[in-house]
Amino acid sequence: EFTAPRRESLQQARDRLAAAGWQVEGGQELHARHGQTSLHLATRGEQTLIWVRRATPPPVYVLATAGLVLGALLGWLMSGWAGRRARRLSNAQKLTATTVFGLGAGALVLPTLFNLLGIAMFYWPAAGPPVPPWLGFVVFFVRGLALLGTSLLLIALLITALPNRPAAEAIA
Repeated sequence: EFTAPRRESLQQARDRLAAAGWQVEGGQELHARHGQTSLHLATRGEQTLIWVRRATPPPVYVLATAGLVLGALLGWLMSGWAGRRARRLSNAQKLTATTVFGLGAGALVLPTLFNLLGIAMFYWPAAGPPVPPWLGFVVFFVRGLALLGTSLLLIALLITALPNRPAAEAIA
């Protein structure tokens, strides 16, 4: 809860930023933007927290959205290629490739959702500090999942790309 001096200090900061040309919003927390710079001011107990950031340029979000669509298309095409190629694999190779692919795709679910959240928060902004479209690679524990999932998908792709002999040649 704000004490009277804090409330007055926050109001003074709001007035000074607005007078300097910043776009200011917020109640108990202050959010301000000026050009490519954003400021977020909040108080928690005895602490005053201030974040000052350079806003992500809008082309980054457009390119991230295009990359999402292009990545989904290329992923679909690569999955089709790997699926056709997997028909020639032995049952053990099919099982291995399918298991590794499933684990990789599962590990990428959370990072993908975080990235979609970052893109959505650009197109439909909410009050608060700006969120990068690569949010799934910034959050600590999600970053590891993204690396693990990508690595597993590449391993599954390599398993299907390995040269293999048709079953008739393997027996002879």
